[in-house]
Amino acid sequence: MDKYYNVDNDDSAINYMETGQEMAVYYGYTLNNGSIEWVKGGTLFMQEWSADDKLAKFGAVDIFEYMNDEYKRGEYRPEGISLFDLAVDVFEDAGVLPEGYWIDPYLKKVIVYNPLPMVKHKECLQLIANAGRSVVMQNRDGIIMLKSSFEPEKEVAANQVAEYGSIECLLKERPYSEYAAFEQNYSQVGRQQYFMPRGKNFMEVGYVSESISNEEGYFEENPVITLTMESAYTFYNLTLLFGSIQPVEFTITTFNDGKRLKRFKSKSITEKTIVYYDFIDTDKIEIEFTRAKPHNRIHLKQILFGSQTDYRLTYDDLTATPNGTKLEKVKELRVIRTIYTRGTELKDLTTEETILAAGEVREFEINFGNAVHNLSAVCMINEAIQDFGAVVVESSSYWCKVRITKPPAKDTKTVITVRGYEYNITTSQETTKLNNSGSIQTWNNPLISSAEDAKNLVEWVGAYYKGGNQYELKYRGDPILDTNDLAYLESRYVENLMIRLEDVGLNYSGALSGTLVARRHV
Repeated sequence: MDKYYNVDNDDSAINYMETGQEMAVYYGYTLNNGSIEWVKGGTLFMQEWSADDKLAKFGAVDIFEYMNDEYKRGEYRPEGISLFDLAVDVFEDAGVLPEGYWIDPYLKKVIVYNPLPMVKHKECLQLIANAGRSVVMQNRDGIIMLKSSFEPEKEVAANQVAEYGSIECLLKERPYSEYAAFEQNYSQVGRQQYFMPRGKNFMEVGYVSESISNEEGYFEENPVITLTMESAYTFYNLTLLFGSIQPVEFTITTFNDGKRLKRFKSKSITEKTIVYYDFIDTDKIEIEFTRAKPHNRIHLKQILFGSQTDYRLTYDDLTATPNGTKLEKVKELRVIRTIYTRGTELKDLTTEETILAAGEVREFEINFGNAVHNLSAVCMINEAIQDFGAVVVESSSYWCKVRITKPPAKDTKTVITVRGYEYNITTSQETTKLNNSGSIQTWNNPLISSAEDAKNLVEWVGAYYKGGNQYELKYRGDPILDTNDLAYLESRYVENLMIRLEDVGLNYSGALSGTLVARRHV
């Protein structure tokens, strides 16, 4: 290294390093043609370093290491606030610029009322993410991300449906029937097709377009099916199960938060058509049928979403036998709901004895153990109120700032008293049974107050506890993997065993190697 990192070398790079300095980490792969492909491993911040003539060592941390200041702006909001806006407020208070974070648009849909406790900014982000069934993480470019981490509910709609069609059945897994119809080459001898009923008691036949194609297969108005997801998520491949007659051509357009991501045309279309495509962070899909066979409708029985991952860990990837642990069973999970109501009893909430300097306007910051509202402040000497102009100039549910606007003419010992009301707090719980035996786990997120949010959370956390197997893996190492990724683990006993990565380690000593800690995903 020509003493490039030697601390005694005046031209050494060591002399230009500082604590907190941004550091990008890359992994380089030498390809068969001799070129190097660089994979960004992360963006970190320098914490420590050392070097000799042969070896340099660097220690770096992520941005969360620097988010240790307390968030004091937690407020009870009777009108509610979205988790998205609440996260923005935490980032602003932490001094993180908008280009330094990304918040899942789904969190705009989740409204909370309760105050955030007075804890570190990074802990506030964790509470917000958890309340919205999301995870908080830093991506490889150093951007803090709050990203939903559940398979969303899906809805389907269409711009036109035949009277006997059933668009809502497209997402249900069940056998469907067909009606014989006077469409060209549609009714077939030997196939199980039914006559239309005289009334409107129709069987479930899946989606049938109202429009019929012309002699060239085109429609006056193209049938369009729209799939909408509760939140953006990633899945691989989409399967369309058509009826006896398949369309000639269709296009698929994907969206995220109203922005078009990709538009592509169909290729080979059969009764079971698999669209081989990576649907990355998609919350809306439009399927537009642009051409059919002459004088035909569109008949679509079912839509199947593919797997949430395409990454597989095989025995060839592992360098040791997986070390599996059967975790303690959880019998029941309880999620606590916390409901706030305004207090009606005026109280002396806190007192602070101090000496007011002559003529000096001072400010005092005061914390509260319980959530409070409608604060006022007074100065007292021997229990008699003094007119020193004590005013609450800023306040939240757990904190306030008192300013002395009329300081005494001489140094005076006084007691500052903050008066106000404490919120009344009641709790209830949402429960789910996971096993016949085991421990009882209680999940208490202070932001959760509504029954709907508690129900969503108990299902989400319950799914985590259901995956009761933990795996410690040693493998060849792959810089593409991140914590919270999903992957398939080859197993002799379980087909398509899906795991979620909880800890990812990567080492280099002449070659890459890695370690993984994962939990079964159900």
